[in-house]
Amino acid sequence: HTHTHIRSDTMYAQKTAKLLRDELFDAVFSSEFTAVGQGHLQRVPFFDLIKDAQRRQQEDQAGLARQMEAVAKREQAAHEMLEAERAAAAAAQDTVKDLEGQISLLQHQITSLTSDLNAARIHATRVTAEASAEAARHAAAAETARSQLAAAALATQELRPFKSEYANAQTTFDVLSEWHLRVPVSVCV
Repeated sequence: HTHTHIRSDTMYAQKTAKLLRDELFDAVFSSEFTAVGQGHLQRVPFFDLIKDAQRRQQEDQAGLARQMEAVAKREQAAHEMLEAERAAAAAAQDTVKDLEGQISLLQHQITSLTSDLNAARIHATRVTAEASAEAARHAAAAETARSQLAAAALATQELRPFKSEYANAQTTFDVLSEWHLRVPVSVCV
């Protein structure tokens, strides 16, 4: 009976060991297989799957960290570009204000110069009219003087015979006067 009892205990122990082995095997190995050697498959242990999952998770986290760093760099670059554009826009607004001031000043100068130009044109027109009138007066005076000169020349021409007659009469008078001076007064009486 001991032997039977040992045998039944051994069987019970074997069944228990098999049950423990199966439970342990199921607890350690997954239902996934991997190729080991040529044509031989083996179940993959859970700890390998966990290590693979952890490795993939770490790789994913590293990838996400790189992506987040790239996004942060792009965000920083965009922020810096925005600040530069804001500064450029402020500078452009200042330039526009300066240019508007210069335009206003130039428009005022143009208005003033246009007014001065119009006044100068009016003055030039008046001076030109006065100069034309003065020139016309001088031309008329010159024409009058020419006419008078021509009349005087004509009169001189007409008076030449009288001049020579007068010169002859003067010579005769001078001769008589001289003779009269030489002749005693008693003789003349």
